[in-house]
Amino acid sequence: MRKTLAVLGALIAAVAVFGTVYAAEPDRPEKTKDRPDVVAVAFGVLKEASGEQAVVDFKAGKNGENARGNLRFYSRDDGYYNGAVRRFAVEDGIIKATGGGGLIKPDGTRIPVRFVAEFQVETKRASIKVTGREGFEYTLEGVLDPGFIRVWTPDDKDDSKERPARPARPVREPATTAPRS
Repeated sequence: MRKTLAVLGALIAAVAVFGTVYAAEPDRPEKTKDRPDVVAVAFGVLKEASGEQAVVDFKAGKNGENARGNLRFYSRDDGYYNGAVRRFAVEDGIIKATGGGGLIKPDGTRIPVRFVAEFQVETKRASIKVTGREGFEYTLEGVLDPGFIRVWTPDDKDDSKERPARPARPVREPATTAPRS
């Protein structure tokens, strides 16, 4: 019994000594996010000339040459798409974006595709061309109605349009009830 306790004590002591020694961690710079140079958003129901409709959700930002964002759309006939924006530019009121991701067809099959999208700010016209392997391709083209397309630079942010700070809630006094007679 003494030997068992001695071995157990030695193990605990070894873990206490060696288990608390850590290698010095190098100084790491704090992660900082730079504000994008330009931001674009397009959201709405894309109505095609044929009468078909698709819900479109596009968000992208660009800082220097680095573009980030997402394009999603859902069409009953074409399926659900969710993909990343790889390149993004705004020229003369036209947002141009390219990227890739996964398309889930109405029958449930998933295929990798690429997209090229254009959104016109003034007219709310949108065109999304989707291409995949083995010649798979189609284009959604029409007007976002209802919908909106916006482009801005974060430095242009107007503070007067921001949601005002919520007023502090008043402190409620505990309810006092008079004793019943």
